[in-house]
Amino acid sequence: MVDTIDNRYGQLVYDNLLWNKAIKDIGMSSVQSLGWNRGTFELFLGGTKELGQAIATREVKPEAIHNLTFLVALPIVHASAGAILSYLGAGQPPQDVRDLFFPRTGGFDEQGRPSRWFLPSYVKDAVHMYEDPQKALANKLHPIMPI
Repeated sequence: MVDTIDNRYGQLVYDNLLWNKAIKDIGMSSVQSLGWNRGTFELFLGGTKELGQAIATREVKPEAIHNLTFLVALPIVHASAGAILSYLGAGQPPQDVRDLFFPRTGGFDEQGRPSRWFLPSYVKDAVHMYEDPQKALANKLHPIMPI
């Protein structure tokens, strides 16, 4: 359970990982927010593994699907918050899926399109990975690393 929480919030106790100190130092100096990014990776892989096990055994054990429940709940909670923010910002209920995940602020950009909030969550990371995986991964590098 503690590992699951650490993966979600990125506040790792690196000594518990049993990493060589040099490996940890290299990771911290080359990847921005090493704990957060490692946690994201573990969360996604863990949820995928738990889903595969549930499908293979045709049985869902609530105590064994911590990552999967988070991955399922995340878009639901994010969309709920987005719906509320879109209503508060634009003064009307969400018009499409974009309004749920990237709520309208009520203003418009230079091209006349509704301006939107990008809420800081895993959803934003997932969209960036979908749109341009190479750029998304490059953005995860530490700022001092040459690209």
